[in-house]
Amino acid sequence: LGEAEVNVKVAVRARPFNGTELAMGCKEIVSVAEGNRIVLKDPTPYSTVPEYSYGYDFCYGTDSTQEQVYEDLGRYILNKAMEGYNGTIFAYGQTGSGKTHSIMGSPNLPGIIPRMNKELFELLAQSENECLVSVSYLELCNEIIYDLLNPTQRDKAG
Repeated sequence: LGEAEVNVKVAVRARPFNGTELAMGCKEIVSVAEGNRIVLKDPTPYSTVPEYSYGYDFCYGTDSTQEQVYEDLGRYILNKAMEGYNGTIFAYGQTGSGKTHSIMGSPNLPGIIPRMNKELFELLAQSENECLVSVSYLELCNEIIYDLLNPTQRDKAG
């Protein structure tokens, strides 16, 4: 994240089309431009504003890798946590937008959390200090907060 100390950074990641979207012949309207900008193309004909451009701290296109996202975002937060600071990663987006892929990944393409945990415990194993690790894994859905580390909570919430 660079030398500047900033409390909040915002990253945007565009996911590739899934099988259904490919079968439907959907058109890609999101692209990454230089200068950490996301460009949205209006697919409607005769649009008076054919493109909308938005700036973010980090922008990842459909060809981005799990490693790239971790290196830019996860490692910085882990390093700050090792210095004694709290760290939070907040994934936001509609269902199917790629949050779980970026955060958890898969066995072959681990996301931020598995990579961060692996590196965290490697660093702790090298440390002579005793450390306490505390983790929260929460989901906010329809204004209800779910503790994803408590498998019985979702049943109680309805």
